[in-house]
Amino acid sequence: DFSASVARHAGRSVPRDSSVRDAEVTRYVQARLVVQNALGSPLRLEPCGTRRQGDLYFACFRVSVPGALTGLRVSNRMLIETHADQVNIMQVDNRGTRRTLLFTRASAPATIDLRS
Repeated sequence: DFSASVARHAGRSVPRDSSVRDAEVTRYVQARLVVQNALGSPLRLEPCGTRRQGDLYFACFRVSVPGALTGLRVSNRMLIETHADQVNIMQVDNRGTRRTLLFTRASAPATIDLRS
């Protein structure tokens, strides 16, 4: 499903082997995953790797946050265009301080505070 959503977002046909192109993953994730600072300004997601393990894709993205790591807002809308019951799990890490977030179609943006 992930590779199909990525391909459709890129305007190409769905690959038979469920493969994805890294550049297309980056564009898809940047369109569906939004991180904002406490003032509501969007922060740029920078890719740090994609790997596939069986039926799962793990996509790593980093965000540079100037100033305090408080009041960040995260919205994850990946795959909701494909499945009404989609559940996305996201792990946020700041120098070993981790938080796991769960998103569904009905989820409001999550507010996170991470201090190192």
